[in-house]
Amino acid sequence: MKYVVEHMEESVDNWVECEYKRIVADCGAANVIFTNMKPGVNCPAYDELTFLSGATLISESFEEFYGTAADKKRVCLLDEVAEKDLEPSDAGEFDYFLFGGILGNVDELDADRTKVLRIQEYSIRRLGKKQMTTPTAVCVTNLILEKQRTFETLEFIDRPEFDTDYDAEKLIMPFLYLKGDDGKPIMADGVLDILKSDLDWDLSDLQGEL
Repeated sequence: MKYVVEHMEESVDNWVECEYKRIVADCGAANVIFTNMKPGVNCPAYDELTFLSGATLISESFEEFYGTAADKKRVCLLDEVAEKDLEPSDAGEFDYFLFGGILGNVDELDADRTKVLRIQEYSIRRLGKKQMTTPTAVCVTNLILEKQRTFETLEFIDRPEFDTDYDAEKLIMPFLYLKGDDGKPIMADGVLDILKSDLDWDLSDLQGEL
Protein backbone atom coordinates (compact mmCIF):
# COMPACT_ATOMS: atom_id res chain seq x y z
CA MET A 1 0.00 0.00 0.00
CA LYS A 2 1.20 3.48 -0.86
CA TYR A 3 0.20 6.78 0.69
CA VAL A 4 -0.06 9.49 -1.96
CA VAL A 5 -0.08 13.21 -1.18
CA GLU A 6 -1.11 15.41 -4.09
CA HIS A 7 0.94 18.57 -3.56
CA MET A 8 -1.47 21.50 -3.92
CA GLU A 9 0.61 24.28 -2.44
CA GLU A 10 2.28 27.08 -4.36
CA SER A 11 5.59 26.32 -2.65
CA VAL A 12 7.21 24.20 0.04
CA ASP A 13 7.33 26.66 2.92
CA ASN A 14 8.30 25.90 6.52
CA TRP A 15 4.78 24.77 7.38
CA VAL A 16 4.59 22.34 4.47
CA GLU A 17 8.06 21.02 5.26
CA CYS A 18 7.02 20.25 8.84
CA GLU A 19 3.88 18.44 7.71
CA TYR A 20 5.61 16.41 4.98
CA LYS A 21 8.36 15.39 7.40
CA ARG A 22 5.71 14.07 9.77
CA ILE A 23 4.01 12.06 7.04
CA VAL A 24 7.30 10.43 6.03
CA ALA A 25 8.15 9.68 9.67
CA ASP A 26 4.78 8.06 10.37
CA CYS A 27 4.48 5.94 7.22
CA GLY A 28 8.10 5.34 6.21
CA ALA A 29 9.61 7.17 3.24
CA ALA A 30 9.44 4.12 0.97
CA ASN A 31 5.66 4.03 1.37
CA VAL A 32 4.98 7.68 0.53
CA ILE A 33 4.53 9.30 -2.89
CA PHE A 34 4.29 13.06 -3.39
CA THR A 35 2.68 13.89 -6.73
CA ASN A 36 2.34 17.21 -8.56
CA MET A 37 5.78 18.26 -7.27
CA LYS A 38 6.98 20.51 -10.07
CA PRO A 39 10.56 21.74 -9.51
CA GLY A 40 10.88 25.47 -10.10
CA VAL A 41 7.11 25.89 -10.10
CA ASN A 42 5.72 24.79 -6.74
CA CYS A 43 8.77 23.23 -5.10
CA PRO A 44 12.59 23.40 -5.19
CA ALA A 45 14.76 20.97 -7.13
CA TYR A 46 14.36 17.48 -5.72
CA ASP A 47 17.95 17.30 -4.50
CA GLU A 48 17.18 20.24 -2.22
CA LEU A 49 14.30 18.38 -0.56
CA THR A 50 16.58 16.26 1.58
CA PHE A 51 13.91 15.90 4.28
CA LEU A 52 11.95 13.78 1.78
CA SER A 53 14.84 11.44 1.08
CA GLY A 54 13.56 7.95 0.29
CA ALA A 55 10.07 9.11 -0.67
CA THR A 56 8.96 9.09 -4.30
CA LEU A 57 8.61 12.57 -5.83
CA ILE A 58 6.68 12.89 -9.08
CA SER A 59 6.11 16.02 -11.16
CA GLU A 60 2.88 14.68 -12.66
CA SER A 61 -0.49 14.78 -10.96
CA PHE A 62 -1.63 11.46 -9.53
CA GLU A 63 -4.16 11.13 -12.36
CA GLU A 64 -1.37 11.46 -14.93
CA PHE A 65 0.94 9.16 -13.00
CA TYR A 66 -1.66 6.44 -12.39
CA GLY A 67 -3.20 6.57 -15.84
CA THR A 68 -6.81 6.98 -16.83
CA ALA A 69 -7.04 3.39 -18.06
CA ALA A 70 -5.96 1.93 -14.71
CA ASP A 71 -8.41 0.41 -12.23
CA LYS A 72 -9.66 3.40 -10.25
CA LYS A 73 -11.42 1.11 -7.80
CA ARG A 74 -7.97 0.23 -6.44
CA VAL A 75 -7.37 3.84 -5.40
CA CYS A 76 -8.97 5.18 -2.23
CA LEU A 77 -9.43 8.94 -1.96
CA LEU A 78 -9.91 10.07 1.64
CA ASP A 79 -12.81 12.44 1.22
CA GLU A 80 -15.14 14.26 3.59
CA VAL A 81 -18.18 13.57 1.39
CA ALA A 82 -17.81 9.78 1.59
CA GLU A 83 -20.61 7.98 3.39
CA LYS A 84 -18.45 5.09 4.57
CA ASP A 85 -15.59 5.38 7.05
CA LEU A 86 -12.24 3.71 6.40
CA GLU A 87 -12.03 0.29 8.05
CA PRO A 88 -9.17 -2.16 8.74
CA SER A 89 -10.57 -4.53 6.11
CA ASP A 90 -9.92 -1.86 3.46
CA ALA A 91 -6.22 -2.74 3.64
CA GLY A 92 -6.77 -5.46 1.06
CA GLU A 93 -9.10 -3.47 -1.15
CA PHE A 94 -6.77 -0.71 -2.37
CA ASP A 95 -3.23 -0.17 -3.62
CA TYR A 96 -3.07 3.62 -3.14
CA PHE A 97 -4.52 5.92 -0.51
CA LEU A 98 -4.80 9.44 -1.86
CA PHE A 99 -4.87 12.71 0.08
CA GLY A 100 -5.64 15.98 -1.64
CA GLY A 101 -7.36 18.36 0.78
CA ILE A 102 -7.86 18.92 4.50
CA LEU A 103 -10.39 16.32 5.55
CA GLY A 104 -13.64 17.38 7.15
CA ASN A 105 -16.93 19.06 6.52
CA VAL A 106 -17.05 21.36 3.53
CA ASP A 107 -18.24 24.78 4.73
CA GLU A 108 -17.88 28.43 3.87
CA LEU A 109 -14.28 28.48 5.13
CA ASP A 110 -13.18 25.34 3.33
CA ALA A 111 -11.73 25.70 -0.18
CA ASP A 112 -12.43 21.98 -0.68
CA ARG A 113 -9.32 21.21 -2.68
CA THR A 114 -10.31 17.57 -2.61
CA LYS A 115 -12.93 18.26 -5.28
CA VAL A 116 -10.11 18.36 -7.86
CA LEU A 117 -9.52 14.67 -7.17
CA ARG A 118 -13.14 13.77 -6.43
CA ILE A 119 -14.21 14.32 -10.03
CA GLN A 120 -11.73 11.65 -11.12
CA GLU A 121 -14.04 9.03 -9.62
CA TYR A 122 -11.76 7.02 -7.39
CA SER A 123 -13.15 4.95 -4.54
CA ILE A 124 -13.77 7.10 -1.47
CA ARG A 125 -13.68 6.64 2.30
CA ARG A 126 -14.12 9.04 5.20
CA LEU A 127 -12.23 9.54 8.46
CA GLY A 128 -15.04 10.66 10.73
CA LYS A 129 -16.90 13.92 10.38
CA LYS A 130 -14.38 16.51 11.61
CA GLN A 131 -11.54 18.23 9.82
CA MET A 132 -7.98 16.98 10.17
CA THR A 133 -4.66 18.29 8.97
CA THR A 134 -2.92 16.20 6.33
CA PRO A 135 -0.40 14.53 8.71
CA THR A 136 -3.22 13.58 11.08
CA ALA A 137 -5.30 12.13 8.26
CA VAL A 138 -2.36 10.12 6.91
CA CYS A 139 -1.41 8.88 10.39
CA VAL A 140 -5.00 7.84 11.17
CA THR A 141 -5.18 6.01 7.84
CA ASN A 142 -1.91 4.26 8.60
CA LEU A 143 -3.11 3.17 12.05
CA ILE A 144 -6.36 1.79 10.63
CA LEU A 145 -4.67 -0.10 7.79
CA GLU A 146 -1.32 -1.16 9.26
CA LYS A 147 -2.24 -1.54 12.94
CA GLN A 148 -5.80 -2.71 12.20
CA ARG A 149 -7.27 -0.17 14.60
CA THR A 150 -10.85 0.90 14.10
CA PHE A 151 -11.56 4.61 13.95
CA GLU A 152 -13.72 4.35 17.08
CA THR A 153 -10.81 3.06 19.19
CA LEU A 154 -8.55 6.01 18.38
CA GLU A 155 -8.42 8.92 20.82
CA PHE A 156 -8.57 12.49 19.57
CA ILE A 157 -8.43 16.07 20.76
CA ASP A 158 -10.70 18.48 18.92
CA ARG A 159 -9.70 22.14 18.45
CA PRO A 160 -6.83 22.16 20.99
CA GLU A 161 -5.87 25.44 22.66
CA PHE A 162 -2.31 26.58 23.38
CA ASP A 163 -0.92 29.33 25.58
CA THR A 164 1.02 32.14 23.93
CA ASP A 165 3.45 34.77 25.18
CA TYR A 166 0.58 37.24 25.29
CA ASP A 167 -1.59 37.42 28.40
CA ALA A 168 -5.12 36.09 28.01
CA GLU A 169 -4.45 35.15 24.40
CA LYS A 170 -4.89 31.56 23.27
CA LEU A 171 -3.94 29.88 20.02
CA ILE A 172 -6.74 27.59 18.85
CA MET A 173 -6.11 25.01 16.15
CA PRO A 174 -9.47 24.34 14.42
CA PHE A 175 -8.80 20.70 13.60
CA LEU A 176 -9.06 17.22 15.06
CA TYR A 177 -5.75 15.72 16.28
CA LEU A 178 -4.75 12.32 17.58
CA LYS A 179 -4.11 12.27 21.32
CA GLY A 180 -0.58 11.26 22.30
CA ASP A 181 0.43 9.10 25.26
CA ASP A 182 1.14 12.32 27.14
CA GLY A 183 -2.44 13.46 26.67
CA LYS A 184 -1.42 16.21 24.25
CA PRO A 185 -2.40 16.56 20.58
CA ILE A 186 0.05 15.01 18.12
CA MET A 187 1.16 17.74 15.74
CA ALA A 188 3.87 17.97 13.12
CA ASP A 189 7.07 19.09 14.84
CA GLY A 190 7.70 22.80 14.38
CA VAL A 191 4.19 23.83 13.34
CA LEU A 192 3.24 25.19 16.74
CA ASP A 193 6.46 27.21 16.90
CA ILE A 194 5.73 28.71 13.48
CA LEU A 195 2.25 29.75 14.58
CA LYS A 196 3.36 31.17 17.92
CA SER A 197 6.04 33.22 16.22
CA ASP A 198 3.44 34.85 14.01
CA LEU A 199 0.10 35.30 15.74
CA ASP A 200 -1.11 37.27 12.75
CA TRP A 201 -1.26 33.99 10.84
CA ASP A 202 -4.75 33.65 9.44
CA LEU A 203 -5.88 30.17 10.49
CA SER A 204 -8.81 30.37 8.10
CA ASP A 205 -6.27 30.03 5.28
CA LEU A 206 -5.54 26.51 6.51
CA GLN A 207 -9.04 25.42 5.58
CA GLY A 208 -7.84 25.26 1.98
CA GLU A 209 -4.82 23.08 2.69
CA LEU A 210 -4.48 19.35 2.22
